[in-house]
Amino acid sequence: MTTSVDSKSPSILAAALASSMSAVLLLTATSVVVAIPVLLRGRSSAKVSLVVLALLVAMGATIVLATRVHLDEDPDRLGPLLTRGIAATGVVAALAAGASAVMGGDVGWVELTVAGISIAVILCARPVGHWLASDGRITRFSRSLASQGWTFLPPSSRPFARLDAVMAAIGVIALGAGLAVVLPDGPFGHDESIYALKARSWIEDTPTTGWAIYRPIGMSVIGWLVLQVSSTEAAFRSAAVVLSLATIASMWFAGRIMYDRLSATIGTAVFVGTESFLRRATEFLNDVGSAGLLLAAMLAVWYQFERKPNGWWIVTAAPLGALAYYLRYGSALGLAIIAVVAAAIWWRRLGDMTKQLIVTAITFVALLLPHFWFAIDETGSPIGVFQSARTSVGGGGGGLADYLRWLPSSLAGPLGTALLAIAVGYLVFVVAAARRDGHGFGAEVRTVAYLVITAIVLTFALGAFTHGEPRFVYLPLMLMMLTGARAGTVVWTGLRSRWRAVSAAVAAVVLAVGFAAAVRHVSPGLADLTDARGVLVEAATVARNDAGASECTIRSTYIPQLTWYAACSTFGFTRPVPESRPAYLAVFDNGKRQPTGQELLAEVEAADQPPIAVVPDPYDKIGDGAVYRYP
Repeated sequence: MTTSVDSKSPSILAAALASSMSAVLLLTATSVVVAIPVLLRGRSSAKVSLVVLALLVAMGATIVLATRVHLDEDPDRLGPLLTRGIAATGVVAALAAGASAVMGGDVGWVELTVAGISIAVILCARPVGHWLASDGRITRFSRSLASQGWTFLPPSSRPFARLDAVMAAIGVIALGAGLAVVLPDGPFGHDESIYALKARSWIEDTPTTGWAIYRPIGMSVIGWLVLQVSSTEAAFRSAAVVLSLATIASMWFAGRIMYDRLSATIGTAVFVGTESFLRRATEFLNDVGSAGLLLAAMLAVWYQFERKPNGWWIVTAAPLGALAYYLRYGSALGLAIIAVVAAAIWWRRLGDMTKQLIVTAITFVALLLPHFWFAIDETGSPIGVFQSARTSVGGGGGGLADYLRWLPSSLAGPLGTALLAIAVGYLVFVVAAARRDGHGFGAEVRTVAYLVITAIVLTFALGAFTHGEPRFVYLPLMLMMLTGARAGTVVWTGLRSRWRAVSAAVAAVVLAVGFAAAVRHVSPGLADLTDARGVLVEAATVARNDAGASECTIRSTYIPQLTWYAACSTFGFTRPVPESRPAYLAVFDNGKRQPTGQELLAEVEAADQPPIAVVPDPYDKIGDGAVYRYP
């Protein structure tokens, strides 16, 4: 769809964007003044994120009001409108600073800085608002934007150029270097151990306690391949890095094809700089890889409907979706939502590609037949494993509450949160523009709706059915950040060449510094977290050395880790003391889900005294451990 604007009738979208530029500039100034020092100091960005989110809400209100004004009909209304919008932005920012101080229990430099900027914004609201509206400044800016043509056909119609390959290569190298810095060499965590021990059992027939049928086999298959080369933590996590790089490449190419090169670069750069991604990108987990596969499947669906309606591209979504499911069973929810949203957006075209849709469905079901066979064998139902997976993660809406509580700092960071809010606003923009201009919902509207609606519905669904984990919502974050970056790119293309160059340079510096600062912040914390698990390795080593080459059993709450490092069957305290020997009890001062008080004392007294070893914890995280032998 192309929304053109002549000199007498600026489009409503151009007017809305023009009238909101003051709020955008205020947001940018506040973000630079507040967020960048926080990143450089490696401090928590929770308070900053709260302020940025409040500014975005105020900016969105200003834009919604602005869309109700047609500049050529009554330009005098724009001055008071902008004044109210700018003042509202300042008031909301001041309230956010106050709320941040109350929540944090003190008043720091962040609150004082935001409060000062808020007061300045409120005092300057009237002169700035009327200055922007006077002498046709907003009108000229609207026409400048209009002169760009506002072509809402994704630039992917242009073929890939050498620049794309160069940018992709630079991005992979930069991200790879950053992940190499973050890559920890400490012991495995809970889930990492589960996937690794299952892979080892296929080779050495070792115990798999900690594994359950709701665990997908995809990561263990990758682990089996890794074990052909090495069994070190670094080897497994290097495979995870490869998955992360592939996922980020998928995100960039999806953004490049569905939107444009700049949107793809900005959205991807912001995502890789989030703590939630860097925290998990180097761990041997399935969340990052499954998100990348789902995004690739979404791209295949989009390409079929928007680019090649007579082609067979949608069939490639079947193996991509199946791989995502085998990697993470929770991907089934994402696949269902993607299918429903796509059908709702392109329902008029479904009848023209019946053959392709049938072949896609048959291919997908055929690829899942081994899983159905396994599920029937284990549970008696073809969907028994999926039901088990859904039950195991809990739910009841707790996940949604977690996401709301974590947003924005722990989930997306200040810049990421800005893109999330902008993405929602951009969907409103393009829909309102299409309805106002009467051109129908063109390619841009459909694309934005496809990504944003999928992200929102999937987030709510995940929150309703599972407990909250930032790694569960990687796909929604990726979709929203690409769309938010697209909105920024649309505004950027309407600027004069000089301002485009300046803003591009500033954005490049902010993104580069932000990524470097995020790596610097996450790396030591992740290293300490993994190194603190060393006490588990020491306890497992004690049990294995005492047992020699014999099969052994351990009673502890750290089931998968002790199973992996000791190669002993490990069970929790809900089961009775094992009858087989040798058998051991491993307890820790700060052990998670471990009996306490008299119950713990009874467990210890049931074993031989004294312990065969006491393992100190220099990090005081898990706590000093003691390993006892059962008589």
